[in-house]
Amino acid sequence: MTDPRGAGSLPRNPDGKIPKRVASVVMLMARARVLQRALKREERRLERHRSSNSLSLVTGMPMMTFFNLYLACMHTLIEAWDKSYLYDHKVYSLLKKGYGPKLEGFRNAVFHAEPWDDIRVVRVYDKHRDVRAWADQLIDAIGHFFRRELRRTP
Repeated sequence: MTDPRGAGSLPRNPDGKIPKRVASVVMLMARARVLQRALKREERRLERHRSSNSLSLVTGMPMMTFFNLYLACMHTLIEAWDKSYLYDHKVYSLLKKGYGPKLEGFRNAVFHAEPWDDIRVVRVYDKHRDVRAWADQLIDAIGHFFRRELRRTP
């Protein structure tokens, strides 16, 4: 698949401004990045607890919460990317891996009053390392896309 807009061109409104749908992608990416960093912080904190053998649901809850929020926000970022008509080969190849639909169900289960062991959550938790690595690669690819495109923009 080729870039339908042509290389090196962020869409612009007639007044030269970036459309709101594209700006929304940037804002959602920033939100997901904040949650990703908070998750990493909690993972480091939990690792310290592990070394002192004081792990419990209470000590793990902040990490689980940030994991849930990060992945749920990643699905919102994917939705915004799709609606923005942006294209990047790396982003496209990551989206083709099929985690997006799983994250949609995950997000819905996380943000609605569903049982804590809802199958949509369990499926993501069962593959949490793979899903997390994919989400990290995706947010990096989207960030790289914007940095590259903004350098090309006059």
